[in-house]
Amino acid sequence: MAGWHVAGRKSLMRISGVILCGGKSSRMGQDKAGLMWQGHSWLDHTARTLRDAGAENIYVSGERDGYPSVPDRVEGRGPAAAICSCILHIEDAVDALLFVPVDMPLLEGHILSVLPEGLGDAQAVVFGDLPLPLCLRFDAALKAYCHAQLERIAAGDKGSVKGLIAGLVTRRLEALKPEALRNFNRPQDIETYLLPG
Repeated sequence: MAGWHVAGRKSLMRISGVILCGGKSSRMGQDKAGLMWQGHSWLDHTARTLRDAGAENIYVSGERDGYPSVPDRVEGRGPAAAICSCILHIEDAVDALLFVPVDMPLLEGHILSVLPEGLGDAQAVVFGDLPLPLCLRFDAALKAYCHAQLERIAAGDKGSVKGLIAGLVTRRLEALKPEALRNFNRPQDIETYLLPG
């Protein structure tokens, strides 16, 4: 059953969430999904953040135990291909999909919930110039668009999340807590921002 988005009041926006964690984590030197934060793996922490933002159904892009996994239809081509693969795979009766990378451990549900709240009549909503986290209106038009994007990527187009949303009517919201949207890609990032000084 689809989740009902709640942020202080009931909304009719139905949401599923997707955790992007299919990358190689080469700069981190280990699998980021398994790193620990506040007693939970980054993967479990991200799932909890999505649930706090109103998503009941949680999917993972990439093979992970304990979560419904969505394989890439075009392997090794980055998050844009992963997002399109998820959109073509998921069949939930929902209004929107929330995509969050696994390497944003400071992101909180009440911050993330602003995206679906701000979708309005747009097809996509993001914070400022950041491509992720990303909320997309989930409908037949999006599926058709992503099918075409995947064909381009399979034919050799590099593909990027910024390029993906450039073809959509996108709303850009101000991030009230920009530090929560920080990506953690290297061990130095953890030492600087997560470990006690």
